[in-house]
Amino acid sequence: MANARLAITPKNHKGNRVNQLSPKETKNPLPNPDKGVSQDLNVSKKIPLNPPFSKGEAGEHLEQSSGHIVLPPSFAKGGVGGGFSSSSQLPPGWTVLSCGDAFDQISTTKAKIKTKDTLSEGLFPVVDQGLNFIAGYIDDEDKVLDVDEPVCVFGDHTRIIKWVDFSFVPGADGTKVLTPKKHIHPRFFYYQLKSLKIVDRGYSRHFKYLKESVFVLAPLPEQIRIANKLDSILAKVDNAQARLEKIPTLLKRFRQAVLAAATSGELTREWREERSLSSIKNILENSRLQHWKNIQLDEFEKKKITPKSNEWMSKYKPIRYVGKLKGIPDEWLIERLDFIADVIDPNPKHRNPKYHESGYLFISTAQFSGVDDFDFSTCRYVAEETILEQKERCRFDERSIAFSRKGTIGHTRILDVEFKFALLDSLCVINCDENLSEKFINYVLRSSVVHVQVLEKTKGVALKQISVGGVRELLIPIPSLEEQGEIVRRVESLFALADSVEKQYKAAKQRLDRLTQAVLAKAFRGELVPQDPDDEPAAELLKRIQAQRTQQQTGKKRHAAS
Repeated sequence: MANARLAITPKNHKGNRVNQLSPKETKNPLPNPDKGVSQDLNVSKKIPLNPPFSKGEAGEHLEQSSGHIVLPPSFAKGGVGGGFSSSSQLPPGWTVLSCGDAFDQISTTKAKIKTKDTLSEGLFPVVDQGLNFIAGYIDDEDKVLDVDEPVCVFGDHTRIIKWVDFSFVPGADGTKVLTPKKHIHPRFFYYQLKSLKIVDRGYSRHFKYLKESVFVLAPLPEQIRIANKLDSILAKVDNAQARLEKIPTLLKRFRQAVLAAATSGELTREWREERSLSSIKNILENSRLQHWKNIQLDEFEKKKITPKSNEWMSKYKPIRYVGKLKGIPDEWLIERLDFIADVIDPNPKHRNPKYHESGYLFISTAQFSGVDDFDFSTCRYVAEETILEQKERCRFDERSIAFSRKGTIGHTRILDVEFKFALLDSLCVINCDENLSEKFINYVLRSSVVHVQVLEKTKGVALKQISVGGVRELLIPIPSLEEQGEIVRRVESLFALADSVEKQYKAAKQRLDRLTQAVLAKAFRGELVPQDPDDEPAAELLKRIQAQRTQQQTGKKRHAAS
């Protein structure tokens, strides 16, 4: 075992192999917001978004607060532990010191291990400065750090704070293992570390800024009261957070269920049965023939060719699908995508254009945001030459659909934007027939009807992709034009409901995110629990401990001299 200042018995690692890389499965003593079981979304019921706090508990702590300790101007250098002197602004019995004087650092030089050297399962968990509570596992017992009291892990690069109460293997460079001084309650120490506002300096070192931070010290009994109160309140916050975190999954499932019902005809089944709807077959066949003729005539004009006869029209031989798809109404058409739309590769040479510091947006799936939005903040720029070349090939308009065929396959966006742009070759362009609703086709492309087909046609290991030819072969269910419009109307209505719930979720999540820091700030201003005048002041405690240390050191010197 690695040599440590403290030594304990492992709680939950007794030599049995485990596989739990996810933080939500780790036996963490703190409530984990990722833990929870998803459930179906019933849109007829309101989702409780407000935290389950009673009046006078955590709900009252959400106030305008910076969420961290602010050093009063009257705090001057030269006080406790070389830190700061006391002030009338502190609660009675409190004092202040530098954070570096509040803990001891446990050496991990011989024990630390790099994340790339960890296993997905093993005997001993690795805790590093990363976002995941457990970074991986190893089987080397000599690397294990044993402690008999909980410790805190501080991420030198990430500023992440972790509470660890079991034997573990420290992560590589940047993982600082801290144990509070004897006069500081471990949970009080942990929560105050969580409350500190350390400026983000990217992947630079932050440990020195942690040590220089202001650490307020309450009397020991009050530390215990504060820690217990925070445990109680923040457990409720974490439980509320866990409930909230289920909502994005529920909304995703809800939207998928809506699309499945829409593209299978179930969403409009009763509406359809009450009406006599004309088939779109003849309209679509005539429209596609005319579209093909127009393209051929445009080519003749570009080449300055005048056809001597109409024999060229005999070359029109579209590939049609004959058959049915399971679960699709009999009266609906089933057609290949390349019959009802032009499917175009915007960059058939698959060579990225030259990028510029300014110019025209070059869009990829990285710019897809939310359900239907774009985020162009990370977009690259290309010259007008690329724009003109793609515009001629793709014939973009406000009805064009971008379909992702590499990496994140099957994501779509309607390209209804008011500026010139070009597309990365990970996307292909779908221009629907003018007699079809592009919104309906977009919903079909996102549905399980198409998703199943995409999975069958996907190839590749490192980079999953479907060819443009594979996209053209996708089978699309097509109802009458009237039913397409009704389906779009109903889907938009249900999606608007989901958007409203999502908006409430984001607002509630923002409140909860602020609430934790507000409660911590209140705790370390001395406003969370009442002060007890009978508690030994923190300054007196420090003096007594310092006197005991001085006496011990003097005794050791006398013993050595004798």
